[in-house]
Amino acid sequence: MPGKTTYEYYQGNAHWEKLNAPDVEFQIWNVKVYLTPESYNKFMALKEPKGDVEGIMNEVKKEEDGYSVVFRRPMAKMWSGVSTRLAPPTVVDKDGIPYAGNIGNGSDVTVKCEVYQYNKPFKKGKGTAIRMLAVKVDHLIPFERGEEPVSEDKKVMKGLEQDAPVLF
Repeated sequence: MPGKTTYEYYQGNAHWEKLNAPDVEFQIWNVKVYLTPESYNKFMALKEPKGDVEGIMNEVKKEEDGYSVVFRRPMAKMWSGVSTRLAPPTVVDKDGIPYAGNIGNGSDVTVKCEVYQYNKPFKKGKGTAIRMLAVKVDHLIPFERGEEPVSEDKKVMKGLEQDAPVLF
């Protein structure tokens, strides 16, 4: 992987999180976040090319509640032809204590992401990518029934319960 990995933090309101149990269909953990204005500006700056390195391709949607981004973490990644499982994102409460419950829509969160460069296929230059590492719940709104349910798929989760370091 060319270039240096850096870490960025984005704040906003969480919606439709799948952090404790992954989205099995797409093989990812994810959370939709309506970004604060400061985080929106920081995120948009990552979309800009830096010299010969393209910016991130992540979609930003303008919605009634503001600008939203879906932060993702794949369950596995292919490196040097080998599929490697990735640990789930670390989720902690405002005091840094691991949190295993569901996060209600509208909760204030901080998302920690790694930003890295990669070589594009077929020697077509370099790009920048972003991957979610951890989520800190700054202000929890309790999860209520009727919000999108989070399913527990034990077959998918087997082997993924490894201890992930607290990253905040």
